[in-house]
Amino acid sequence: MNIKHLLVLMFENRSFDHMLGYLEYPPDVPFNGVRGREETLGNQLGDGRIVFPSSNAGYSIEPGPEHNHMNVMTQLFGQHPRLEGDQPTNTGFAADFETIAPKQGEKALQCFTPERLPILATLAKEFAVYDHWFCSVPGATWPNRNFAHAATSDGEVDVHTRSYTNKTIFEQLSEANRDWAIYYGGFPPQTLAFTRLWASSKPNWLQRFKPIRNLYRAIQYDHLPDYAFIEPDMFGKISDSQHPGMGGEMDFRAGERLIWQIYTALRTNMAVFKKTLFLIIYDEHGGFFDHMPPPRDPDWSVEPAYRDERSDYTFKFDLLGPRVPAVLISPWIAAGTVDNTIYDHSSIPATVRKLNHISEALTARDRFANTFDSVLNLDSPREELPQLEEPFVDETVRKQAEGVELRDSMEWIVRDMVWTQVLELPEARSGSFAFGGSELESGAADTAGVETEINDKMVAEIGSQLSADARQVLSETEIPPALGPSGVEFSLFDGARSRLATAVKIIKPKVERLLENRSLMDDAALVADWFLRKFIQDHNVILHTADGFTFAQPVEPVLRTAIEASFAQQDSDMNIWLADHQDRWLTIYSDGQATFHDQEPDVVYSIDKVDPEMALRLIIQMKDGDISAVRSSFK
Repeated sequence: MNIKHLLVLMFENRSFDHMLGYLEYPPDVPFNGVRGREETLGNQLGDGRIVFPSSNAGYSIEPGPEHNHMNVMTQLFGQHPRLEGDQPTNTGFAADFETIAPKQGEKALQCFTPERLPILATLAKEFAVYDHWFCSVPGATWPNRNFAHAATSDGEVDVHTRSYTNKTIFEQLSEANRDWAIYYGGFPPQTLAFTRLWASSKPNWLQRFKPIRNLYRAIQYDHLPDYAFIEPDMFGKISDSQHPGMGGEMDFRAGERLIWQIYTALRTNMAVFKKTLFLIIYDEHGGFFDHMPPPRDPDWSVEPAYRDERSDYTFKFDLLGPRVPAVLISPWIAAGTVDNTIYDHSSIPATVRKLNHISEALTARDRFANTFDSVLNLDSPREELPQLEEPFVDETVRKQAEGVELRDSMEWIVRDMVWTQVLELPEARSGSFAFGGSELESGAADTAGVETEINDKMVAEIGSQLSADARQVLSETEIPPALGPSGVEFSLFDGARSRLATAVKIIKPKVERLLENRSLMDDAALVADWFLRKFIQDHNVILHTADGFTFAQPVEPVLRTAIEASFAQQDSDMNIWLADHQDRWLTIYSDGQATFHDQEPDVVYSIDKVDPEMALRLIIQMKDGDISAVRSSFK
């Protein structure tokens, strides 16, 4: 067999027993579920009652079970103190749930029958299921997702929305000249927390963050990268992450449909499927019951350890979290395969390293982790694979539940505010919304004046549409420190560019503060959309996002001026990006290098040195859609 591609789709917050514990296998297949064993797997409550697993789980649960680290430790060890060397018993799920939902402890032990998740359950039976796959941390979403990328959570056991600078499997792939991509269903993907992946020193890396629609095109045209990590939409009522607290049955069915869409795309192109592994995994258990105690091994410890500043409690990451659903799909796997090997999320980078011949481990965890490719148990690939019926998802109802969809605008703006290199051109026309009308000497903008103008116009135009909590957050967000030594920000060109940069610098922390609270997601989208419509689109600027979206189509004389100005600043990051709707990218760097990211085939061409005339010719060819001329120039 010749495996070229690995796709990993990671959902949210469901345990193994909760999702797959009621699968049925022949007696000679060693599958570790709950069917027929319910009365031996009880959890005792504080009042002495014992509750048992059942097969009547709902798609959503309100309130959702707790899954912060200390709650998970209670779920695993029960109410007694956790001493060094204690072994988990998995008897505290019901009691922990009753701390937030009195008299409802049995809900934490409710499980699905296969009939209620027909896509995942069918694929589990038709291919391989891992019944000893544990999440990496007895804790929440982010630390577990981080282990899937970096084999460490950088000392975190709960969700801390901050920048992470740990080395990841993506960087190792780039060092080995291998290709990778992150496909996302909703913006922003959690992998953006690894800021090294989109640092300005990594040209073209931003292009590896792609909307999930690009995944289906990559499968269709045989353009898959060596490794792709897939993040579902994890926000709002039109999410498809299967998080129990999101959109209920609509979200759950949408998650099943996402699996179906990827599987069907692969099945439609068997030549691609025969060289691809497709792993479906969940980041953590979400507080739901699983009966199998996670293992502990001192060899799994990674630094830094977690240390609670309020007590002397320390967690060394030598204990895994509860089991999560894990299914591997490939034509090289026999139907009914069950793997009893111990895995955790660091098995993902370990397997990526093995498939791509990368020897250096990220941490001790992935050094000792088992690789999950051992289930490829056929000598030749299966030619006939099951055709699954598409799950019904009522998009009309989902859209009505969500209301006005502004996340496209939010995506553009948040991407711009974090990543975009902004180049204001001479001849900028006067817009209807010119921030910072008073300019200082040297072409600078008064930060305080721009701040006041932004706030006044935002309150006047969209204040009534914002929630009270959002208005409070916006009013409390401090003005960011100015870059200039005298409280101003200096422009390379004229005051218009400075006003734009200053406005972006002011809006960015406002949107970021709103995004810290998931309940204010719609408010953040509204602010971003307002900023897009009221400022950026009214100026003759080139704003290039990671998706290649350009807010202006300047004419040739303006482009020539931009190129000459960019080349005059050879040590700057003032690069010019342009893309079409087929995900083809042209980048002109200020040091004279040029790259072209093509899609047919999916390759990146490079020219070490171009002069301004050639740069202008390439941009005009790209702008006019003459892709064959662009290709000829690079070849």
